[in-house]
Amino acid sequence: MAANHMAYVHLLLFCCKQCNKPVSITGISDVGNLEEIDGHTYEVECRCGWLENLLGVEALRHWVVPWEQRNNVHHRIDRAEGIGFSN
Repeated sequence: MAANHMAYVHLLLFCCKQCNKPVSITGISDVGNLEEIDGHTYEVECRCGWLENLLGVEALRHWVVPWEQRNNVHHRIDRAEGIGFSN
């Protein structure tokens, strides 16, 4: 039987510097505070072709939602399109 672990889903909203459309990235972590996630660098990519490494603190908004998980949580942030979100 798998143990339940509390995890946190982070959603970061950026603005494309080329076409000005919203670009979101999400990830799951065992860390719930904004500061730790904001201090990391993420590859932010828009459908228009713009791609840049940005700090989490550069996001226009950052939301955190508690998330119950049945397996171990790894510090991970994925591109939006890889997990069902689109920009």
